[in-house]
Amino acid sequence: MDDINSISANIENLNESLNMYIFSESTNDFLDEIFDRWNLSQIINENRKTFLEESIALYKEKRYSACVALSCCQVDGIITDITKYIDDNAITTDKDMMIDVYRYYHPNANESDINSFEKKLTKD
Repeated sequence: MDDINSISANIENLNESLNMYIFSESTNDFLDEIFDRWNLSQIINENRKTFLEESIALYKEKRYSACVALSCCQVDGIITDITKYIDDNAITTDKDMMIDVYRYYHPNANESDINSFEKKLTKD
């Protein structure tokens, strides 16, 4: 039982250290720089940029749960934006890599979801 308590305490300490590091590095200047890069992006849909700006504002207000929820909702859309950009600009990609990225960000995706995404990757 002592081993389990020791492991649990180590995980708790690691989690606390990671949180402290993230919060120390996520300064307003850093967050503004991220948004500036998103805002200049030709890939990210203009309507999505509003949601990304809002997620940064939520983070700055220390409303972390809302920030994470809003940001996570944008992941699928950003992947779609990237796919559309690749398609519109006739950029050659490794389809298997794109499917792996989709699977990573959608761990509960079933075969139907993956097949649907794969069809988006295939040019008409």
